[in-house]
Amino acid sequence: DEIPTRAELVQYERRFTELYEQVQWKFEETKQYFNRYNTLTETVSFLKKEMDLLDSIHEKFDQAMGSRNREDFPASLQATVESVLKSKEQVIRKLQAEQATHQTLSEMCNSLLAKQRAYYQGVKELQEEIDRNETLRQKIEKAKGGA
Repeated sequence: DEIPTRAELVQYERRFTELYEQVQWKFEETKQYFNRYNTLTETVSFLKKEMDLLDSIHEKFDQAMGSRNREDFPASLQATVESVLKSKEQVIRKLQAEQATHQTLSEMCNSLLAKQRAYYQGVKELQEEIDRNETLRQKIEKAKGGA
């Protein structure tokens, strides 16, 4: 009696499926928290850079207005603008790389989903054949017992 019955196996499978779904849900929830944290951290970083930039512009403006070198302020401001444009280009490149990665991962996901559907379809067909085999076996047993 060490071999589990078919009903017990089905019950085990159902419970494993439930546990897997719970773990998967918890994983997705945790992943969302990590993504949110990373996004907020990046936002804070950009806001700090923006504050530093504004403070720098303000300092340079005060220095330019307080001294005789007022003509240097536009050149200094132009250098700051160029620096901001370079940063913007880097962010755009990073965005494009992330979009390309997202596209690749989406294609992989779709491919895996197609394989999963085919797998489940195969399992369903196998289960139907097992049930049919069991029915035929029972009929053979009845025929042997009745004869």
